[in-house]
Amino acid sequence: MVRPKKNASLFNNQFKVVNKSRYGYYDIAVPEGMDVEKFAVELYKSNMFDLIRYNSEIELYFEPNDPLKTNQWHIDKINLRNAWNITTGDSCIKVAIVDNGVNRDYQDIGYSENSNYTNISYSLGYDYYNNTQYASPEILHGTFVGSIIGAKTNNGSYGVGVTGGNNGPGVTMISYRVTGPSSIASAIDNAVENGARVINISLGFAYNENVDSALAYAYNHNVSIVCASGNEGLGTISYPACNLNTIAVGATTASDIRWTSSNYGNGLDLVAPGHHICVMGTPTNTPYYSNGTSFSAPMVSGTIALMLSVNPDLTPDIIRNILHVTATQINGYTYNSGWNNQVGYGLLNTYAAVKMAQDWYAAANSSLSGNSNVCNNSSFTLPGIPSNATVSWSYQGQTTHNPSLQPYNATCYVSTSYPFKGMLYATVQILGYTVATYSKEISGGNGFIGYYWDNTEYMDVVFSDENFATPGYIVTVQSDYFDGRTIRTSISSSPSNYTTLYPSNDRIQFVMPNLSDGQYLTLWVTGSCGDYSFKFYPRSSYRNLLQVTSLDKSHFILSLGWPKEGEESDDTSFDSVKNICWLFRVYNTSNMQQVLTQLVEGNDFILDTSSWEQGVYIIRAYIGSKPYTTKITVK
Repeated sequence: MVRPKKNASLFNNQFKVVNKSRYGYYDIAVPEGMDVEKFAVELYKSNMFDLIRYNSEIELYFEPNDPLKTNQWHIDKINLRNAWNITTGDSCIKVAIVDNGVNRDYQDIGYSENSNYTNISYSLGYDYYNNTQYASPEILHGTFVGSIIGAKTNNGSYGVGVTGGNNGPGVTMISYRVTGPSSIASAIDNAVENGARVINISLGFAYNENVDSALAYAYNHNVSIVCASGNEGLGTISYPACNLNTIAVGATTASDIRWTSSNYGNGLDLVAPGHHICVMGTPTNTPYYSNGTSFSAPMVSGTIALMLSVNPDLTPDIIRNILHVTATQINGYTYNSGWNNQVGYGLLNTYAAVKMAQDWYAAANSSLSGNSNVCNNSSFTLPGIPSNATVSWSYQGQTTHNPSLQPYNATCYVSTSYPFKGMLYATVQILGYTVATYSKEISGGNGFIGYYWDNTEYMDVVFSDENFATPGYIVTVQSDYFDGRTIRTSISSSPSNYTTLYPSNDRIQFVMPNLSDGQYLTLWVTGSCGDYSFKFYPRSSYRNLLQVTSLDKSHFILSLGWPKEGEESDDTSFDSVKNICWLFRVYNTSNMQQVLTQLVEGNDFILDTSSWEQGVYIIRAYIGSKPYTTKITVK
């Protein structure tokens, strides 16, 4: 949102105006692919506005109208209201309750004359006691558990469930009535096959290999298993809560201390309210209270269901870790590496866990924005990445030179001095897990670097430099920068067809023409950041020097070069010609007979005159068709 200065009333011609208020404020859109903070800085620098302000997102405050909510002290203790502002559940998420059965006739769970929706499945589940699809249980333990997880919320009656919806379906509960370890294993298997993402087991019994196998099967099929730690007040948690594939939950009181009867010790993941819990209401809306880790576990199961409602891609391991790091550490307990044997990693914080699950989803469903063509300094951003995520950036090049990366978590600035092409990667991590890796092919460069040769060795060629080639020779120029670029040539402003692109598109080949003095061939490259060119002069058009250096009376060094910059006359100070083929001939001046013809590859040659007659000899060196002459005297 901005407010333009009086003298900038026409600013909306430059920006996309989304909304204009009667009070002189404008909402303007951030350009596609541009970082919002960078855009705000540019707006500030323009000096066109009296005010520049980020628009915030709307937060909806959900407050259910269920009369017994005031009796459910655990709602605020686990920070549930704030979680409901994110989600109240999704009926696609299924929670299996392996217990003594859930009474689906309890109208705050199943269909009733006052509501036409249900939070419990009428087609899934099984009663292993009566060997039937469903039978109403005589004991209400499983019904208590079900009411904590998914009692209808905001329906004007009874209490609320963690995942009870908003006067409409929340998550879907599946009821299983079990009688012992064998039926528990069968219920777990059946729950997995029916698509449950969470299994709540508020039961304890002796270790059983069959159940152990079923727990491993569920865990390996992306199902989170939540178990009560037990109510014996022991320093060891009961089975199956002690199984490594389960999440073990202990109980606390309203005073934030471990409930005396709650089992604790190694393997305890976290705690949740479990003392004097309003588990349901009678038909007259009178609250009914009970104690036990059995009622702590379903608060965690419901929380996981809310997490999956905003991010169904979470795995059991990630869910467990999110519950650990978001749990509230309770005062009065000493934590070692975040854990305490009385309360585990702390008290369940449903909002924090659901918010992190939502952030995780945002981190896994972003996109890498930014212009693929990098010129001077381009920025790339992952929009919507949460602050608790860590982004690492890397580049993998398809070309010789790599750009420079300046990462600032969700934003990375890419700059380059040389042409490049490759893949930019952004890897997002939360809690040490890799959430997603994003990639984008980028290329660009503000210069040119490569190599060329004309039947000799490699020589560097750099954008804007003057280069030299022997007339008539095939010149090959190779550079990463050619990849994907349009290339053309010209000679003294006249088009030329000398260039030929190789299939790899990183190499150009042409025949160096014989040109007049001062003429040159220009190679033009059209790139993403503009046109670049470099020149090739024929070697014969340059002021070359042929030097002779005496080693002794009969041996001389012939050197070919050109004057150093600023030198205009023949001088001993010159730059050697590198990697050039040149021809020299030697004549005896007494009879003008040719005594030697030699092709030289390189810039110098040792001449042996020990067998020559005394006299004066002329030496002519040829680069192309132009000769360079000097003389020596043999005494």
